[in-house]
Amino acid sequence: MFVYGIVFLIRLFVLELQFDAFGSRASLTFIAFQGLVVILQYAIALPNTRYFIEFGDNCISYLLPKQCSPESIQLQDVNKIVIKLNEVDIHLPEGKKSLRFNNVEYKELKQIKQRFEELSVAVGKQL
Repeated sequence: MFVYGIVFLIRLFVLELQFDAFGSRASLTFIAFQGLVVILQYAIALPNTRYFIEFGDNCISYLLPKQCSPESIQLQDVNKIVIKLNEVDIHLPEGKKSLRFNNVEYKELKQIKQRFEELSVAVGKQL
């Protein structure tokens, strides 16, 4: 939409094309502006869709949307792992951490849940 509006605005002003519709310059300017707004919204929202999770030997490191820096959980501190539809609750001595995976694709979510199930079994054996 942005490109469409810009291309027609350039053609309108540089080539001085005449359009039959009243207010065509204003409407093309609006289309270009609207496309620019959509691009800016996407650029602002993109960092809020990042996910990172790493399963190490002794810890789980993760970065969820709207977090500034990665966090780590030591596996020896984990009391219990509860796996839900799009969420994993990790029970620790100081409280519960909820990891929500709302925008993760099904295939990746399945892999994450499978890995947490393996950890849940390992944590159960430790207790």
